[in-house]
Formats: sequence, structure tokens, C-alpha cells
Amino acid sequence: MFLIVSSSRPICPCQPTSALLRRGIWIKSFPYDDRWFFASNDVVFKPGALERLCEARTDEITLSKMFPHWHAFSVGYEAVRRLGLFDEAFFPAYFEDNDYNTRANRFGVSIRKLNIPADHDNSSTLKSDPVFQALNGDTFARNQAYYQAKIKHQNFGPGGWDVERRRLNGWEGDR
Repeated sequence: MFLIVSSSRPICPCQPTSALLRRGIWIKSFPYDDRWFFASNDVVFKPGALERLCEARTDEITLSKMFPHWHAFSVGYEAVRRLGLFDEAFFPAYFEDNDYNTRANRFGVSIRKLNIPADHDNSSTLKSDPVFQALNGDTFARNQAYYQAKIKHQNFGPGGWDVERRRLNGWEGDR
């Protein structure tokens, strides 16, 4: 589960198949919003947190000051216009944030960290199931290699969805 809030929509809990697709689908589904807000399912916001996150600007990526910074964040319209969407080849999770951060730095999109009052039980989904932990070991390594190849070849584009990579990194039970 991942909490998604847009600048013009109410809070929407949803459960698509990956962190990455949640981000891309939400932005694609509501393209006229000026900011999109995201939080991991293992984040509990404290009073004032959402108001603080709403300080995000449309020309930036706004992250939580608390590590890991991408557990609660916002991406503005101008940032998406300049960077494109998250690279959907990073599946199901990990390194999509590194890639977006690298692209933001490359293209001069501001990254600002705000003190967003929240508690975060980091990687609670992975910790909940030894099967997830094993699968994550494989997909983490493949996503890391993909990210390193993008850096090596100075590929600063948004990448894209690939059926073979999606199947290779899928965690579905019917593989």
C-alpha cells in the first residue's frame, strides 16, 4: 500500500504492483495537477506533516529531511516537465529515486528537504516475508546494475518500461 495525494485530489490509498508504477500512474492519471505527493505505506504522519509537505513548489522535488528521504515526497509539475516520469525499468523498487535524483542534478531541478513530522518503519514490507527478502536480493542487484549502466553511459533520460525486464523482476506468485 502506498499513500498518494495530489494537489487537487483527496488522499488515495492504493496498491498497484510497484512503487514506481504507483508514481507514474498517478501522475499520468491526473496530469493537470501542479504537484503530486507520495508516502510509503510504512509512514505515519504526525500532526502538521501534510501541511508542511504542501509547502512543496511546482518547480522542485521536495523530500523529507528524515532518512530515507524518499519515504515522503512531492514532485512538482515543472520538475516532471523537465525530467519526465520515473524510469519504469526500475521494478519493483529501488534505484528509481537515485536515478531521479541524478537526473534532477543533471538538469538543474531543485531538490529541497523539509522537516516533515513522521515516523517511518523502514522496509517493513520486506521485513514481513522471507520470500520478499529473497526476491528483493535479486531485483535490488539487477536494478543497481541497470542504474550503474545508465550512469556509465551518461543516460540521463527517463528510460522506459520493458516487458522482459518486468517479467524478470516480477514478484508475482504465478511466474
